[in-house]
Amino acid sequence: MTKFFNIKSFFKYSALLLCAIIISCKSPTQPVQPIVDIQPDNTPPVVTFISYLSWDTLKITIHAADPTLSNGYLDFKDGTIITFSHLHLIIDTIITHVYSQTGQYFVTAMFSDGKNSTRDSASVIVKHYLALSFDIGMTWRFSYNYDNSDNVAGTDNSQKGTHIWKIISSEVNNSNTVFSVMHIINDVIRKTKVSPNAFDSSYAFNDTSYFTITYSYSQVQWNWPTKMGVQTSSIPNHIFINSYPLSINNSIFDDNGPYSFSYWFGAGAWASVSENFTLIDFTKP
Repeated sequence: MTKFFNIKSFFKYSALLLCAIIISCKSPTQPVQPIVDIQPDNTPPVVTFISYLSWDTLKITIHAADPTLSNGYLDFKDGTIITFSHLHLIIDTIITHVYSQTGQYFVTAMFSDGKNSTRDSASVIVKHYLALSFDIGMTWRFSYNYDNSDNVAGTDNSQKGTHIWKIISSEVNNSNTVFSVMHIINDVIRKTKVSPNAFDSSYAFNDTSYFTITYSYSQVQWNWPTKMGVQTSSIPNHIFINSYPLSINNSIFDDNGPYSFSYWFGAGAWASVSENFTLIDFTKP
């Protein structure tokens, strides 16, 4: 009996065999590779920071940009901080700040997009322009304190009170102007001594004397009338100074002229001498 080849059955069983071979080739222990979610890089905000200083006034131009810009701040390093919040895409602004003290400040700006931030800074040196001028009628009133102690002898001599300086006249001498100053003293002198032969006495001391100020555009010569004699301070004028008020030769000067003068000498614990002028008020005509 003749058997015929069934081609339909051949293709059917061949397909099943191929499927079995394909399935058996995949190992049941092979790990499944995870799908990686690739995020675009998040770059920090772009910040441009430009500063311009004129005397004590700082002018800052700020540009900050980012698709997700959120917040920032500007720190002037003198206790003043400006904050920015709820920002969108870009900020362009100009800010002016006036410093009350001379010195070096590292001004810092920072802007953030919530993930990354950008900082920029600038160093500024704030100077003061000292321009002294004087006129007849100007008056300075100082508190005055002098003390001379001798612990070996057990004595102490002091003089305290108020000293008034008033410009009463002026005279031009070439490129200089010489001002005459009347010095009015209203003090109390006290002298004490411990035993033996102890005493404690006080009395009023009132006196009037005169001294001069020599003024020029570039320099002022100030003569302090002290117990040790006239003490002269030469002050640069019409000049930028890094530290204000100006301290020079035991004295301090501000825009109105003299502010204070002081000295102290000592010999260990045995003796000391000190003298001090401190400005109470200043008036001008």
